[in-house]
Order: sequence, then C-alpha cells, then structure tokens
Amino acid sequence: MRSGFSLFEVLIYSAIFALVAGLLIGIFSVVTRIGSGQSMIAEVTSQGGLVQKTFERIVRESSTISVAPDGSEITITTSGSPTITRTLKRVGDAIQFDDNTAPTNFKALTTRAVAITSFTITKLQNPKNGVAGNVVSAQMNLVLRATKDATVTRTFQVTAAPLWQ
Repeated sequence: MRSGFSLFEVLIYSAIFALVAGLLIGIFSVVTRIGSGQSMIAEVTSQGGLVQKTFERIVRESSTISVAPDGSEITITTSGSPTITRTLKRVGDAIQFDDNTAPTNFKALTTRAVAITSFTITKLQNPKNGVAGNVVSAQMNLVLRATKDATVTRTFQVTAAPLWQ
C-alpha cells in the first residue's frame, strides 16, 4: 500500500483552501471599509463639535457682537478688564479663531482633511419688534473626502446668545 496524497486529493484541498482564503479576504475588506467610514464620521463630528462649542463660548462671553455682511465672520468683544476681542471666521476651506492675545494669532479649528463647504452666521431678529438682537445663529457644512468614493458630509447648526441678555 502506498502512503501520501493523490494528485486529485491535492487539487481538491487546494481548491477548498483558495475558496476559504477568498472569503476571508472579502470579509476583511468589508470590515476595513466599515471601520474607515466610522473613523471618517467621527473626525467630521469631532471638528464640527469643536467649532460649535467655540462659537457658543465666544457668543456667551460677549458684550457686543458684530457679524460680517456676508455672514462669514463674527467678532465679539467682552466687557471686562481688560476688554477682549475675539473673531471666528471662514478662511478658504477652514474655520479660524483669533482670541487676540497676540497680533494675528489665528488658529485653525478644522484640519486640512475636513473642508468647510459653507459657513453662515446670522444675527437673529426679535420677533416682537423686528430689531436685530444679540442672538446669533451659525450653520456650517463640513466635508471629509478620504478617497474619490469615500466622502462624509455633515451639517451643523448652533444658536447662542450672550449670558447677560
């Protein structure tokens, strides 16, 4: 009696191994794609949340609020000693913040990976008398493009008013 495998048995085992390897590679590819998508969503959400929190904080600490005519920039001034002026604005595809602690000290709140497709600040009117008040709303769209096929877009909206109102 001979020991070992016949050619037919080796071909069958090779075919089964190739089939299982192909299935495992497919599963790994899907899991990697889902994980990548989740990390993209987390990145956009994190950066949008940072811009929202910064907007809320500077508006709440303000005594005067000025919004650029095109709605791309808000400048606030605090009433204290010393008086502090802060600016939040869109520059290209980024949102920048300046707390005026040093000359032209703008800091990017968003990274290059996330593009701002729209950023609009609106001073809301009092519904009783139609006069613009110090309640301010901001709306922004953030887009993260990892690849040609993978894009995540999120819209954020925040409304805030100074604490003194």
